[in-house]
Amino acid sequence: MEGYSVHELEKDDFPTTHSAKLVAQECYPRVNAMCPTSAELEKNKVVTEVGIWEVQKNIGSIFSLSYWRSLLNRVPDYNFVIKQRSQSKEQAFVLHETANLRSAEDAYESLKNMLEPLVDDCTLWLTGELLKELIAAKAYHDSSPGKLARIIVEIIDSNPNAHPNWSAVFRSLVLDAVSKDDVEALDSELLEKGGDELTASALRSAAMIGSGKSFRTIISTLSPEKKLKLLQEPDAGGKNAVEYAFENDTDESTVAEIVESGVDISQVFTKRFLNPLHLAAMTDNSKSISASSRKKSGGFLQTRSVDSLTNRQLRSALNALDGEGLTPLMVSCQCGYVESALSLLLAGADPNIQQPVSHDTAL
Repeated sequence: MEGYSVHELEKDDFPTTHSAKLVAQECYPRVNAMCPTSAELEKNKVVTEVGIWEVQKNIGSIFSLSYWRSLLNRVPDYNFVIKQRSQSKEQAFVLHETANLRSAEDAYESLKNMLEPLVDDCTLWLTGELLKELIAAKAYHDSSPGKLARIIVEIIDSNPNAHPNWSAVFRSLVLDAVSKDDVEALDSELLEKGGDELTASALRSAAMIGSGKSFRTIISTLSPEKKLKLLQEPDAGGKNAVEYAFENDTDESTVAEIVESGVDISQVFTKRFLNPLHLAAMTDNSKSISASSRKKSGGFLQTRSVDSLTNRQLRSALNALDGEGLTPLMVSCQCGYVESALSLLLAGADPNIQQPVSHDTAL
């Protein structure tokens, strides 16, 4: 029975500390932090555990039925088991059986690495059919996101029924690739199969965690019209890639790409009537402020943002009032953020604008 294969276990056969000894284990107990909808998904998360279990030897004396049954069935010493559970469901599969500890350890590393990109965000239920296809394709030999993405695309073409929800599989792969800046997995074919929703989600995630390389790769696959649309596509919490890029200490090139794409940041507002520069000011993100006010390939303030944004758009964004009547510069000064305040002033923010009620200025 030694080797790679896939069979599902009945619940009564799930390995436990009573029936087997756990040799190695990896657990994915929470929704990935980079997922914008993590709060919503927390209640439906899929907890995945992978481990090597050593079959217990103390199965009775030679006179017991269980002893002779184990000999006849050649029960292997070590099993690689993947278990998944949620609040309403449980399932388990055996992927590898061996009598050799070294073989078990090698299988553990290979299979664990193969599964990680699929289960790390704790939203995907695996199927026996998909696992069989991955084993047949020897995905465990090289389980980088790029390699796995190519194998998944091939599986879809050859066996579309291997999983009932391919969009969830795409999402897990793409978000894992973004977190690792693995641009090989972010080619246009995978994103095209996932559709606009997946591409927008990938852009938001890349902007959120500062994966500039991934962000540029995804943007490069899009037409100018599609860029404008998907950069401003909100998630379940109402935030888009532009907002995530400006409020996080993100890769400077990400903001430059957003400006170059033609997004008018003077017209992007949150529910609290904050524009992207307000968000950058609130988090002291001077890099985003500077990047939004200079040409991507030029020096400071040799702007195409003053060209591509136009002077009017830039001044409008720099001096816009939020819901409390504050400009981005006022926000920076209130928070004591010197770097972002200086960046705003250098970009052309007006320090003499007054708050409508108190008539206070940034000074």
